[in-house]
Amino acid sequence: MQFSDGQLIFASLFFVVFVIVIFLAYRKDQSERKIDFRGALRVLLVMAVVLFSFFALVRLLS
Repeated sequence: MQFSDGQLIFASLFFVVFVIVIFLAYRKDQSERKIDFRGALRVLLVMAVVLFSFFALVRLLS
Protein backbone atom coordinates (compact mmCIF):
# COMPACT_ATOMS: atom_id res chain seq x y z
CA MET A 1 0.00 0.00 0.00
CA GLN A 2 1.47 3.31 -1.05
CA PHE A 3 1.06 6.48 0.96
CA SER A 4 0.46 9.83 -0.66
CA ASP A 5 2.87 12.72 -0.16
CA GLY A 6 0.36 14.46 2.10
CA GLN A 7 0.04 11.40 4.32
CA LEU A 8 3.81 11.06 4.64
CA ILE A 9 4.20 14.75 5.49
CA PHE A 10 1.43 14.54 8.08
CA ALA A 11 2.92 11.41 9.67
CA SER A 12 6.37 12.99 9.81
CA LEU A 13 5.12 16.22 11.36
CA PHE A 14 2.92 14.32 13.81
CA PHE A 15 5.85 12.17 14.90
CA VAL A 16 8.16 15.16 15.39
CA VAL A 17 5.58 17.14 17.38
CA PHE A 18 4.67 14.06 19.43
CA VAL A 19 8.31 13.41 20.36
CA ILE A 20 8.84 17.07 21.32
CA VAL A 21 5.71 17.14 23.52
CA ILE A 22 6.62 13.86 25.21
CA PHE A 23 10.18 15.10 25.82
CA LEU A 24 8.97 18.36 27.36
CA ALA A 25 6.47 16.53 29.57
CA TYR A 26 9.21 14.11 30.66
CA ARG A 27 11.57 16.98 31.57
CA LYS A 28 8.83 18.71 33.60
CA ASP A 29 7.93 15.53 35.47
CA GLN A 30 11.57 14.67 36.02
CA SER A 31 12.25 18.00 37.72
CA GLU A 32 9.21 17.58 39.98
CA ARG A 33 9.75 13.92 40.94
CA LYS A 34 13.44 13.10 40.87
CA ILE A 35 13.16 9.84 42.86
CA ASP A 36 10.66 8.32 40.40
CA PHE A 37 12.98 8.73 37.41
CA ARG A 38 16.07 6.91 38.64
CA GLY A 39 17.15 4.39 36.01
CA ALA A 40 14.83 5.74 33.30
CA LEU A 41 17.72 6.23 30.89
CA ARG A 42 18.83 2.65 31.40
CA VAL A 43 15.33 1.39 30.60
CA LEU A 44 15.24 3.52 27.46
CA LEU A 45 18.59 2.13 26.31
CA VAL A 46 17.48 -1.46 26.92
CA MET A 47 14.29 -0.85 24.93
CA ALA A 48 16.31 0.62 22.05
CA VAL A 49 18.68 -2.37 22.05
CA VAL A 50 15.77 -4.82 22.07
CA LEU A 51 14.04 -3.00 19.20
CA PHE A 52 17.26 -2.83 17.17
CA SER A 53 17.91 -6.52 17.82
CA PHE A 54 14.40 -7.42 16.72
CA PHE A 55 14.69 -5.49 13.46
CA ALA A 56 18.16 -6.86 12.79
CA LEU A 57 16.96 -10.42 13.41
CA VAL A 58 13.92 -10.00 11.17
CA ARG A 59 16.10 -8.48 8.43
CA LEU A 60 18.62 -11.30 8.78
CA LEU A 61 16.01 -14.06 8.59
CA SER A 62 14.06 -12.69 5.65
